[in-house]
Amino acid sequence: AISYVQIMGIPVPGLVPEFTPVLEYLLPHIVTHIREPYDANLQLLRDVVHRLGPVLSQLQPELSKTDSLEESLKFFAMLV
Repeated sequence: AISYVQIMGIPVPGLVPEFTPVLEYLLPHIVTHIREPYDANLQLLRDVVHRLGPVLSQLQPELSKTDSLEESLKFFAMLV
């Protein structure tokens, strides 16, 4: 999923494999609205990566507790 976003030319600096669950959940929504000037899903992804990237190592234990993509996304969104 990360490679797909990079191939599409969507700039998301700091996107690392640990954010894959969030990206996999949001990617269908982002692709659906790719031509729109403002996409709330893409902005959420950018905010999550930008704000939580520096503290990702401290979040790893919490992320390993969640079983679903939706739970991971809700957890990230709550932190942002």
